[in-house]
Amino acid sequence: MKYVLLLVSMSFLVTMRLIAQDDVETTPEPQLLDTIRASFEATDLSPLLGVPVELSIAVDMPPESELIEFPEFPDDWGDFMVREVDELIIEPLDDGRVLYTQNLTVILWDVGDFDTPETFVGYQLIGEEDVYYVPVNTVSFFVPSMLNPDMNQNELRPLNSQISLFYVPLWVIIGGILFGSGSCWVGIRWYRRMQANRPVETVILIDPIITARSELAKIDSQSDAPDVAFDLIDRILRRYLRDRLSIEMGDILVDNSRQVLSTKLDSTLIEELDQLVTFLQDVRFSPTQSSPKSLERLLSRCTDWVNAVEQAQAIGVAQ
Repeated sequence: MKYVLLLVSMSFLVTMRLIAQDDVETTPEPQLLDTIRASFEATDLSPLLGVPVELSIAVDMPPESELIEFPEFPDDWGDFMVREVDELIIEPLDDGRVLYTQNLTVILWDVGDFDTPETFVGYQLIGEEDVYYVPVNTVSFFVPSMLNPDMNQNELRPLNSQISLFYVPLWVIIGGILFGSGSCWVGIRWYRRMQANRPVETVILIDPIITARSELAKIDSQSDAPDVAFDLIDRILRRYLRDRLSIEMGDILVDNSRQVLSTKLDSTLIEELDQLVTFLQDVRFSPTQSSPKSLERLLSRCTDWVNAVEQAQAIGVAQ
């Protein structure tokens, strides 16, 4: 009987203690838990080890509430290292809601799966003193390992495909150099052979005396018109003096050219040339003097004068 009374007493005490504990731990219910949106967002959910990641927190508050406590991010935030925290941005919306955003840069220094630490946002209802807390939706990260999955092979492996680089084998380079050298040698030999087989253009130099005698002999004093024949004789003498003595015909009658003529011809030949040139000029301005007989005499005198010049030049060379 004693044991039954003891058991009933202990049960009563335990029940009363539980009721008292429930009364003490009762806190106000978060009445706007469904209308407040708080979440994390990240630019890269699979970052590499030690690579910074941009993380942002956004809290959307309804018009009948007021933000009291915004999360703070220490340098060591769970598994994350907080590198930089930007200023809190407050943006009023058209429907009376207020959007709170903040950007931060974090780094993970281990491989595996990680979640953002449990974070809460504190708020109050307008006109009330009770503070309510809303959890921020977490974000999951996965940091891949750069080691070979086989634990027996501790080797680094590339996370991305190998970059193909332009590569030319050494034997291709040597072969190209030899082929190019051989082609140049064959080309040079072929060019030289073509040049050797090319016919040589022979330039035949005709003696001015031969040209003058031949052209003077072609002039017929009977059949050719006198004025045409005199013009031919004038051109023949000009060409002969130019090719044989390097004297232009226009300079013959000039006083300062007689000194040049005296170095190449004697006085008799110079006087004879002066008479021939004077006669040709007179005939040009006085057509009455152009007759077949005068043409025949002029042809004979020009031929004799050319032969005399050649004889004098031959003697001068011989001396």
